[in-house]
Amino acid sequence: MLKPKYTTLAGWGNYPQQKCAVFRPEKNRDVVDLYHQHPSSLIVRGAGKAYGDAAMNWEGVISTERLN
Repeated sequence: MLKPKYTTLAGWGNYPQQKCAVFRPEKNRDVVDLYHQHPSSLIVRGAGKAYGDAAMNWEGVISTERLN
C-alpha cells in the first residue's frame, strides 16, 4: 500500500496553493490499487504546469511523475 507524502501544491502561477496528500506510484498496478482504496477521492496530476486549474485535492493526488 502506497503512503502519501503531504505537500503544498500549486499551478504554474503558484496560486492558489493547497496542502495535499500526494501519492507517487511507480507502476500502473499501483494506480489501480489506489483507486480501489480511495474510489471517489483522488485526482490525477501531470506536471503541474496548468495556469489556472491545477490538479489539487487535499484528499489525494496521484502524481504521474514516476510513471512511463
